Amino acid sequence: MKKMLALVLSAVMIFAFSVPAFAQELSTGSTENIITLPDCPVGERVRIPVEDAGYIVNGAGQLIKISDLISFANQEEANSYIEMMENQLSVTTQYNPTINLDARSTHGNALVASQDVSFAGAIELRVAYTTSGNSNTGTITYHEAYTSFTGFTYGFEWEEKLCTSEITSSGKDVYARASGELVYYFLIDGFIELGRSPVNLEGCCFLIH
Repeated sequence: MKKMLALVLSAVMIFAFSVPAFAQELSTGSTENIITLPDCPVGERVRIPVEDAGYIVNGAGQLIKISDLISFANQEEANSYIEMMENQLSVTTQYNPTINLDARSTHGNALVASQDVSFAGAIELRVAYTTSGNSNTGTITYHEAYTSFTGFTYGFEWEEKLCTSEITSSGKDVYARASGELVYYFLIDGFIELGRSPVNLEGCCFLIH
């Protein structure tokens, strides 16, 4: 098990430095040898035979080379990796950010919560804000929660379903929450394995004190 995870980590790091940040957009022309990924229900996994295909089109319409995907020699290795990945997704890091009152800024953004994806990626929940006074004093005049998927994202997609923020009853803090789905696709012994896992993030940003 440790050997397999070490090999996967090595592969992920190699991809992280060698694969462009964004897959190329699907261009017009021949669509031969291209697999369009089907819908996959949350909590389930779908296997698609590769056969002679060289590329897949993901849910965002991006064209991805199959040989560049994270690959596993057999289903047992893949299951171990997916189990580890889902265990990571079940743990939310809460940052409970307190804004620096010494700064003269009246606006900014703060990292509220995150969940790790694989070894080198993370889904983050952030809050952008503006206050009426310098050094983040006065009242909260603007707030907006948003999510981002950072780090190594090749073979993964983050589909945001809900993202909201609201000022708490104290009038000084912002509560934010987001939900969505992590889509992943790996190459396993001649098949594309497609899966979808739920993600929920929430937390508070303490702005005015």
